[in-house]
Amino acid sequence: MFKIMILVLMVFSVSVLTTSAFAQNIPTAEIIISSETYKFGDKLEYQIAVSEVTNENAVVYITDESGVRSNLFTIPIQIENTIVTAQFPFDSIVWKEGRYILELEYSGASSTTEFYLVDDGTTNLPFWIRDITKMWVGDEATDKDYVRNVISQLIEEGIIDKYYQSELDENVILIPEWYKTVAGWWALGYMSDTELVNNLKFLLEENIIIISDIQLQEN
Repeated sequence: MFKIMILVLMVFSVSVLTTSAFAQNIPTAEIIISSETYKFGDKLEYQIAVSEVTNENAVVYITDESGVRSNLFTIPIQIENTIVTAQFPFDSIVWKEGRYILELEYSGASSTTEFYLVDDGTTNLPFWIRDITKMWVGDEATDKDYVRNVISQLIEEGIIDKYYQSELDENVILIPEWYKTVAGWWALGYMSDTELVNNLKFLLEENIIIISDIQLQEN
């Protein structure tokens, strides 16, 4: 009986030691958000802090209020504290106002945090709107390209209201040549996104820029 008890204790001790050793092999990892609240135009920034560099990648997932989860970022970890800043700011087309959850997975460890994206009335447009505008200003894209890839997109997303002349011929697109100068200033960073959108709204409302409905609908 005594020998059996000794054997059980030995097996239990080995099991505890094995479990403890396994636990010690898993590094700790934490994702630390730089701010709990962001607005359109801000860049997401967070820190990945790990207790050990294992030469594995860290993967950050993001989940929106509707429960949609996607891979936000994958980064090789080379130091114990890594600062990550998004390449592009939050824009008014891709991102929606609300609560977001960030999940970090690294070498068997995990961590979560959250932030809120709020709408303070500031408009921020995605980078590809600027790219298309630069092409249009440089005569590398037509008026039709600009209407269908910029103006139509802004209307579809509700950033500007829909103004059109239903009685016009379906092929009508009238954009003053001087507006390219205004759009060019914005593309170079001399105007804010909000100023550009407000300017475009005014020109459409006053029929200074005229676009037939069919041109807005076709993509």
